[in-house]
Amino acid sequence: MVEQNLEVERKYAVDSSTELPPAEVLTELPEVVGVESPQAWTLHAIYYDTASLALAGQGITLRRRTGGEDPEWTLKLPSGDGTKQELTVPLGVADEPVPPELLTPVRVHTRREPVAPALEVHTIRRVHRLIGKNHAVLAEVSDDAVTTRPRVKGVRRKHWREWEVELGDDAAPQLLDALEERLCQCGATPADTASKLAHALGDRVPQRQEPPAPTPSGPAADLLLAVLREQLGRLKEDDGRLRRGQPDSVHQLRIAARRLRAGLASFKDLVEPAAGRHVRDELRWLGGELALARDAQVMRARLERDVEELPPELVRGPVRERIRDELNEWQVEGCSQAMQALESGRYFQLLDLLDELVADPPWAEAATGRADTAVEKALKRERKRVRRSTKQVKRAGTVADTDVALHELRKATKRLRYAAQAAQPVSGKPIRRYARAVKKVQDRLGEHHDGVVARRTVIRLSEQAARHGEDGFTYGVLHSHERDRATSASVLRRKARGLL
Repeated sequence: MVEQNLEVERKYAVDSSTELPPAEVLTELPEVVGVESPQAWTLHAIYYDTASLALAGQGITLRRRTGGEDPEWTLKLPSGDGTKQELTVPLGVADEPVPPELLTPVRVHTRREPVAPALEVHTIRRVHRLIGKNHAVLAEVSDDAVTTRPRVKGVRRKHWREWEVELGDDAAPQLLDALEERLCQCGATPADTASKLAHALGDRVPQRQEPPAPTPSGPAADLLLAVLREQLGRLKEDDGRLRRGQPDSVHQLRIAARRLRAGLASFKDLVEPAAGRHVRDELRWLGGELALARDAQVMRARLERDVEELPPELVRGPVRERIRDELNEWQVEGCSQAMQALESGRYFQLLDLLDELVADPPWAEAATGRADTAVEKALKRERKRVRRSTKQVKRAGTVADTDVALHELRKATKRLRYAAQAAQPVSGKPIRRYARAVKKVQDRLGEHHDGVVARRTVIRLSEQAARHGEDGFTYGVLHSHERDRATSASVLRRKARGLL
């Protein structure tokens, strides 16, 4: 069974003669009323990684540790602002493989590479616990003497001393800063690395190069690269969240894929056509594989809300139960489809393509032009797409054709919004205001599309109910309710034209 918690930790470099502050100094810290006598532990850990050190390159550690109070498997995932998401699994036999529960969340980084021991760490630890009211552990200050034995080539054995501070669940965040001040007064300095693994591997850890910040007169390549790097980072983060069963992760992963695809489409002149087209096609495939899970989730929430808003006398038969059960079944099916896609060779190849695209983009000649010029051209292209879609809405002859045309208009406004948001680093406040205006129109079109899907879903549910001999009256009410509250096509078309 996997346990999860948020770890708040800081590390400090110290030399062999540096001494921790005495207990009387530590008890002067906020909310600290005492310091326990130090406990001495001997810890042995084996850190695992791929041959390319894919995990270390992302600041992720995966280890099997024995000794101390918590012998266990541990996966630590950076969460930003100095915190880490920590996943733990109890130990099994001595020669057990890495638990799959800890490999799954990092598959987006390891992909098809096997994971093997990369480093052994032997630690002599003295732990000082800072105690608050009601015997709560506010923080643990560990004094570690560390010796490492690498399992990868090109890395030497190392020995060093460090202090490690981990904040307890009941402590205020301000305690960390106050404690750091005391430790630095004793001669400690904040560590350059976030883990023992990173310290031991040194320059063997893959380094991520930060691209130049885009500017209006700078090359257009800088702008597109910034967009691609940001959205690829989000896609990988949301991949891990989905694999850990985090809420809304399917939706966020799908958004990241869409934004990547939209960026490559809106600024397609900057990338060699064949390369850009292939990546866009694969991102479209990924979005399709994630659609069922997301759509079922949205429809269940929408229809359950609609039923709750009806007067009790209009709810006949087990309508709530059928909505819950059927859409939950569709969502489970969709999640299974999404996870199969994320474990497929095609998805891993897509990740490889995206990594290569960011590391060594196949720039076209236009990528050397000015960023503001590229933005102007991209926005012009997307506005033209919106204009073309509004004309399709006007020409639509049937209700079904109108719904299809409005859906295409919705996608066109979404592309326009993404292009406007991508342009913000070089266009400033006016484009931010414009992007907000586009989003309002997109949301109205999205609400209309959700209503169309809801009506189709209600019909499908009513057919299921009829097969079981259930009263179909309420499904007709729901269908009528969705139809009545839909915004007219002419209003939606007029609002979209206001963006041009």
